[in-house]
Amino acid sequence: MVHTAGAGPAPVPHKLLDTQKLTEGLSYCLTKEAAVAANEIALQMSIEDGVKTAVRSFHANLPRKNMQCELLPDQPAAWRYKHGSENIKLSKLAVEILLKNQKIQQDKLKL
Repeated sequence: MVHTAGAGPAPVPHKLLDTQKLTEGLSYCLTKEAAVAANEIALQMSIEDGVKTAVRSFHANLPRKNMQCELLPDQPAAWRYKHGSENIKLSKLAVEILLKNQKIQQDKLKL
């Protein structure tokens, strides 16, 4: 990315790095062209909100259907309840209500 933007030399595999290539790379970094390109990259980075973008991307790629409570879909599932051969995903609230009303057995719950 740095090389493509013009802010640095082309990458050199470490096994091929020698004094001459290192000197050439450092010399390139000291040119006006490299400084201008580096400033452009810095400007782009300053207007980006990387954390917000990363969080949005993270949430957009979550498998929400696999994370929802099957009884209260607006709640995240925290428990699995074994009912026969079926596993039912339940939220903390759903478990609390079902246990209080004696509709499920606590020993069949798994986090």
